[in-house]
Amino acid sequence: RRAFHRANEAAATIWHEALFDPRTGRAALEYLQRRGFGEKVLRDFTVGWAPGAPGWLEERLARAGVDADLARSSGLVREGDHGPFAYFRNRTIFPIRSISRQVTGFGGRVIDAGEPKYLNSSDSSYFSKGKLLYGFEASRMAIAREKSAILVEGYLDLLALAQVGIVNTVATCGTAFTADQAKLVRRGARNVVLLFDGDKAG
Repeated sequence: RRAFHRANEAAATIWHEALFDPRTGRAALEYLQRRGFGEKVLRDFTVGWAPGAPGWLEERLARAGVDADLARSSGLVREGDHGPFAYFRNRTIFPIRSISRQVTGFGGRVIDAGEPKYLNSSDSSYFSKGKLLYGFEASRMAIAREKSAILVEGYLDLLALAQVGIVNTVATCGTAFTADQAKLVRRGARNVVLLFDGDKAG
């Protein structure tokens, strides 16, 4: 478990630095800025960018002390017909943290018309997107204080509200809202406001 979290923390840092590196993250940062997001909220939530160059992530993980076996077992790198490849490529990255603030998985979003629009880490012994709420580690104190929570559909919705000071907010890790997520948010919130998109899922 410690090794899994160490690998994910290393990847989160690598991708976060890439977003603010003009050589790798300019297009992604400009996209997020056009959507209205400032540097502070992107840094507060460790938003990143995963370049698509072959071997880019593997090389940097190795430099950070994450060997090839750990990169594969944590799901950051997959085995393909032509060798290993990074699971997240050419996507903005949203680290998903547990209540104890450990990075347990990631959500990735394309900045163009690619499909699928969103890609999440695969479920494993240490990560289950149906049992986690994005941003809860940052908002749980505000939720307990306000005794209310706003539940939104996606990562960018939460960032938009956080940026304007509405911090008692959590998001699902995809379009599904599960019973486990409901139990989690109700631990600290007497009232929960559902603020989902009005369109059909997907």
